[in-house]
Amino acid sequence: MSSSFDALLDVAGGALGPGFAGALPDIGGAARTRELEQLLGHRDGFLAFEDALLVFPVDAPTRRLDLVRLNNGDWTAGYWHRCEGLLFFAADALGDLFALQGDKVVRFVSETGVVEPMADDLPGWAARLLADPAGEAGWPFAHAWAAAHGPLEEGSRLTGKRPFVLDGAFDLDNLQQRPLAEILDYRGNLATRLHEAPPGAILHMPTLS
Repeated sequence: MSSSFDALLDVAGGALGPGFAGALPDIGGAARTRELEQLLGHRDGFLAFEDALLVFPVDAPTRRLDLVRLNNGDWTAGYWHRCEGLLFFAADALGDLFALQGDKVVRFVSETGVVEPMADDLPGWAARLLADPAGEAGWPFAHAWAAAHGPLEEGSRLTGKRPFVLDGAFDLDNLQQRPLAEILDYRGNLATRLHEAPPGAILHMPTLS
């Protein structure tokens, strides 16, 4: 196993799933999928950086969300074609997703549905998180939330009462904890409306409350 995988698991909590020794679908490309199988084979889902990073267990019925249910969830329909060819496997503190796409690892910005390059392979993704957990995993937000309200609940992430992309503040007054599936349902609608809005349009969205 790569040194960056070892280092990431050293700062992570225990396994969230019952164990994984199978095969994942090659949605994101075979090479990267084999790397993800290796990581999850060593630890079937985990939390790291004070719960800022959530790597999903593969198939864990006793958990609120796992990799199988995430990738087959109804929330993907809200983004239309933007989830095609992506195998989602992790989330940051603010509800953005990490995914495999072809031979790359990408970040799926869930408020906009935009896919951003992240790393050339999964060990590179792990190394990038370890080098900057604040910027890449949203560690300061998870830390501040835990100090004020306690650790994040299982399957939940942080989101803005007013969306960040609509000038919602990145502070505790605007943050709230919600189940990730609920966040993605809301943001899929938001992303579609943003993409369909004509230039200069003022977009009004109900708050997620």
